[in-house]
Amino acid sequence: MVAWLQYVPEMVERLTELERVVSLKWSTPDGGRTYAKGVANFADRLAVVDNQGLQVLTHMLGGTGYITHLATVWPEHDLSLWDRMGAGDYVGAMGEFQSVNWPWLDFRGKIGTRTGGESNTVKAALELRGRPGGPCRLPTRALNDEERAELRELLTRIGVPDIH
Repeated sequence: MVAWLQYVPEMVERLTELERVVSLKWSTPDGGRTYAKGVANFADRLAVVDNQGLQVLTHMLGGTGYITHLATVWPEHDLSLWDRMGAGDYVGAMGEFQSVNWPWLDFRGKIGTRTGGESNTVKAALELRGRPGGPCRLPTRALNDEERAELRELLTRIGVPDIH
């Protein structure tokens, strides 16, 4: 892993010289200093999109977006989070992120260890909001009744509207 951490920033540096490379979906195994240095280093040349789950830090360092499955279920939350960050309310954004995204990610991680994927949580959450989620494809398995009940409670607790 040490070789990877040393090599990847150099490779991305070379990619920034290519005219057609305009964005970077960024994540690192350590999730800490190497990640933050990468965002800070490349944000002036590329649209850096967080894939690490560090949305607030990424925005503070010049990132321009982030990946989240929760936006599929509750886009209003992510628009609110983005607006807070855009206004420089990083403390408020972090509070919102901790109270909503961390419980969601904890649940998704727990379910993923049983089913081998993450789309099943999104599909079930969409259905709990009255929207079509569709069937899971193997090897991912649908949530069982107990997991769906736990997800329903979680979505209600974090404030997702219109849970059925």
